[in-house]
Amino acid sequence: MTTTAKTGSLRDALLLNWAEKDREIVVTPEDENRYVIKVSRAIDLLGQATKRDRFQEQLRLLQQMLAKWLQNTNHIKQAFLTLRDGALLFVVVHEQAVYDDSFEDSLSDLDFNIANDVDLEFIEMNAIALPPIPPDSLESFLDPAFTLEYAGHAI
Repeated sequence: MTTTAKTGSLRDALLLNWAEKDREIVVTPEDENRYVIKVSRAIDLLGQATKRDRFQEQLRLLQQMLAKWLQNTNHIKQAFLTLRDGALLFVVVHEQAVYDDSFEDSLSDLDFNIANDVDLEFIEMNAIALPPIPPDSLESFLDPAFTLEYAGHAI
């Protein structure tokens, strides 16, 4: 049964109960169009919207973490956040083609900390360091539909 709550922040809220998942509800917005949806679908859509909002918040937090790491790291020519293989990819182009233990350790620590941060539960990210490479080679690592460049190492 759908009821109206009368307590706290739920005052006058319409409560949709999963036990009534097959019941239809009718929503009538200002334009007088009517939308009919089952309770189960409404609950699913609300859950998806909540996850999307949380992912967006976590993505902003991730961007801040990456920018802070970049500000505290030397010898970086370019940095990008992109998509690859169904996950985010943090691409860092080093200024020199010489292997740098401390730089690689720092990037590995960043990658590990992000993977284990409870505040980033919806974030799946990998990190990769590249030597200086030509732009056409770099493009092969970047998703044309989603790539953020950290210009000047700031958001």
